[in-house]
Amino acid sequence: MKLSSKVFSIALLPTVALAFLTMPYTTAKETKGSQGKTTQTLDLTGSYQMRSGKSSGLLLLKKIAGAKYRFLLNSTWEGENPGQVNTGESAGIINCKNGTASHQEEGFKLFFNFNKGVCEIKCDNPQAFGGINVNPEGSYRLSSNKEPSEAEFME
Repeated sequence: MKLSSKVFSIALLPTVALAFLTMPYTTAKETKGSQGKTTQTLDLTGSYQMRSGKSSGLLLLKKIAGAKYRFLLNSTWEGENPGQVNTGESAGIINCKNGTASHQEEGFKLFFNFNKGVCEIKCDNPQAFGGINVNPEGSYRLSSNKEPSEAEFME
């Protein structure tokens, strides 16, 4: 009985290893705190994606310095008819403290909450974000921890 469980475990090893190697992750960087203690700061840089029903979104983050990040948020709503697509976009600089950040635009405010490769985005006035049915709210999952290029921020 033990032999077959070992064979089963060994057979799964390549699959498990591949799963861990292909999973995106948030990187941590060790720094010295004000009292000489070593602390870890997360680097949230990367691409995050959301899909919920007819809504989808893309969040790009690029670390500038410290806890400051450049961001681009694109949200899309697709209707039932071909070509029935509405979009919304926001971009700027956020300062992330304790896994949270916010960004004020004319007519709405975005709230970002980061936790273990997921960014929960809330908007205090989704109708002002992008118009008809466009809602940026949702769970954006880290899809790549690669730093977005300048061209990606311009698209």
